[in-house]
Amino acid sequence: MNMKNKEKLRYILKLIGISTILVMILSQSSCYVAGVSDDDITFSSFGENNIYTGTVVDGDGSPIADRTVIITSSQLDIAEIITDSNGFYQVNGDIYDRHITFSLVNDEDDFYVDSEYTLSYTYDPFDQTINVPPLISIPSSSVQIEIFNNTDLDISINCNYVIGLCQKYFEDDVEISSLCYENDNKLRNIPSNRAGAILNLRVETGTSVSTTVSNLENSITETFIVVETNEEKTINFN
Repeated sequence: MNMKNKEKLRYILKLIGISTILVMILSQSSCYVAGVSDDDITFSSFGENNIYTGTVVDGDGSPIADRTVIITSSQLDIAEIITDSNGFYQVNGDIYDRHITFSLVNDEDDFYVDSEYTLSYTYDPFDQTINVPPLISIPSSSVQIEIFNNTDLDISINCNYVIGLCQKYFEDDVEISSLCYENDNKLRNIPSNRAGAILNLRVETGTSVSTTVSNLENSITETFIVVETNEEKTINFN
């Protein structure tokens, strides 16, 4: 099913009041590889007939309705689903390569995700109900910082900000790692033969970004609050 048809289907479902629906199940979908037919492509399943349930919440834990969750396994689409009035979703599907990923699509720009959880298993789940931890959505902004190096020296760029994303990794339903709307740091070293650098960040809206640019002789720090959905900042380092 192509994206245009999926958008039409999503619109129709909203009109008739169905807010929780399985849009695409892998066993019913098709794949195309040049010179190879669908019948020639097979994938080994490591877990079958499972039910996945979860909710989408805001930063205070309140449920969010009408949000899109995309579920993939081994880079294959299993389902695309929309949360109901209680922020709840439920789908059936298989697991491939013992990994399954739940991605909460950003409400303003579907190029981004607000949360992305990967569930990994050391066994093959069959006929299980798997409760996915709540996917969190907090308003985020795309920030581009352009630094111009107007010196003849190497420079170092150190950027501190609150990442506008929640990424979690689970193994056998136990959380192993997490980076979730918390302080993050990006460090870049730029040689003198380059005019500068561009940093692209996903930042929690309403938080500050602090950027320090330094070389052997000088250092400056600029801090600003992220307000807009898309923001650009220029730093001239002399």
